Amino acid sequence: MRRARRIVLALLMLLGGCAAAAAERYEKHYRRGWDAYHADERREAIEEFRAALAAYPQSAEAHNALGKALYDVGERDEAIDEYELALRYRPSFAEARNNLGVALLEASDVTGAVAQFREAVEIRPTYAVAQYNLCLGLELLGRFADALARCREAQRLAPSMSGLSASIDRLQAKMDEAGWAP
Repeated sequence: MRRARRIVLALLMLLGGCAAAAAERYEKHYRRGWDAYHADERREAIEEFRAALAAYPQSAEAHNALGKALYDVGERDEAIDEYELALRYRPSFAEARNNLGVALLEASDVTGAVAQFREAVEIRPTYAVAQYNLCLGLELLGRFADALARCREAQRLAPSMSGLSASIDRLQAKMDEAGWAP
């Protein structure tokens, strides 16, 4: 019985040591990935985020970061896969939902993009970028009044966000042209 306990204890210590080493590898590569990303070295960032995921495959943050880097180098379909993996591990990850929406919008899946933007805004109502992206998606669907409301909310949250005033003016003009009251 004592011998069995010692074996179990030794295994637990070994596994704990392996987990700690994996966590250190994850942190090192994840940090290096962001350093490379911010230095506009996207290919290096991709390698580092993949190394982080090799150490901790369930990291929603690393899948989202890898998706961003892949998207930036034109690997949209692979980026979509990474955003979806991030959301599998953390469904309430507003940034991953917004990023997935952007990639879907580029892939001409406006309905899918709007659904992701809407989820991001429901998760985090103060997420101005997602509010604005929802505005743009709704505009593409011809839902001008809803789009205008989202743009105005984004402007309330982030008054200096680039492009908002022009979008609000454009939507108001479309509504005026169609004879819709605000």
